[in-house]
Amino acid sequence: MKLLISIAILIYLPLLESIYSSTLWGLHWQSPLLMDRVSSYLLFIKTLSVVFGLYLIIKNTNQLKTLIPSKLLYFSQLTINCLVGAIQLLLLTLGILFVGFDGDLKIKHREQSFDNGTLYVLTADPGAMGKAYHYFYLKCSKPFNRYDLTLIKKTDWLGNFEFKKFNDSLVIETTEGEVITLNLSENKRCT
Repeated sequence: MKLLISIAILIYLPLLESIYSSTLWGLHWQSPLLMDRVSSYLLFIKTLSVVFGLYLIIKNTNQLKTLIPSKLLYFSQLTINCLVGAIQLLLLTLGILFVGFDGDLKIKHREQSFDNGTLYVLTADPGAMGKAYHYFYLKCSKPFNRYDLTLIKKTDWLGNFEFKKFNDSLVIETTEGEVITLNLSENKRCT
């Protein structure tokens, strides 16, 4: 029985973490940059977990046959576990390949702290495939060194830019001289 539980944990726990949209089920610890780095390392850990789960299935087929008396149930669990593991292995390997092409994370994630908060900018798909966007967030502190992000504005690609907070506004200045001012209204504050 321990063997079946071990296989299920090794194959399905990485799947559950991958299905959830945020790293480690939305932990949001320290900073988005750190969580992005953690997600990169997590790809390797999840890949090793699935490989080890598949290895246990292959190595212990005879023991699994004795644990599961019904041939139909045995072949069903074997097929499902191997299929889920193989598909995950393929997708995780592709994820590892794309992590290598992710570029400079300090360009993708930018933070600036001000007197009463932190502004965070995520640059999504910076010039790779499709259209690039910048997401401007207010980063709010939570207990246990966690954070929450409140979206201020999504903008099209701005190129190189600097941003600063001035009174109750976010001022974005591009290298081409364009100035964008976003109002940080009451509903854009940390609660």
